[in-house]
Amino acid sequence: MDNAIDALTNHIRTVINGSSQTVPANSDRKELPRDVKELIRTKNTALRRASKYPTCENRSHAPSSTLQRKVRNRMQGYRNDNRVSLPPKDNLDPITQDEVGKHIKVLKIRKAPGVDTIINRPIRAGVPQSSTLSPLLYSAYINDIPRPKTGVQLTLFADNTALFLRSNCLRKSLPCLQRAIDELTQ
Repeated sequence: MDNAIDALTNHIRTVINGSSQTVPANSDRKELPRDVKELIRTKNTALRRASKYPTCENRSHAPSSTLQRKVRNRMQGYRNDNRVSLPPKDNLDPITQDEVGKHIKVLKIRKAPGVDTIINRPIRAGVPQSSTLSPLLYSAYINDIPRPKTGVQLTLFADNTALFLRSNCLRKSLPCLQRAIDELTQ
């Protein structure tokens, strides 16, 4: 029994030692340039003073938005200086717009009217997206919907309608919602 416990303890110790690493304190600060460290130190000093002794004078010395903006911009600049920009790798052959258009014209767009059958007929119905008729049809749809008088809020989406009601009791809200639905379906 003792051998099994010792073996398990040794195994756990090995796993922990193998997966642990020592990280030096403030390792990221050592790499920062002197002016960035000074800006951060100034901001932190002002923050400590304003929170430790909350007087009017110290609140006025609290780090202003300009100081915080300076620190943020300088840190962003420092990070950007250390980044490497590689040119994008482009192994594709260049394709002109005419070639793409030619391939699209060859496609035969078909419509599936039912679950089982497919009719070989090009799609000709509907309103094209972003046409000037779309907002007009949407406006006609919106104006045709009656507004409920029961205190229910009606929200209209492009393809859906939602009813909202605020209530503390579900038993009281369900009849109110049902009346609103009945008003809308008349």
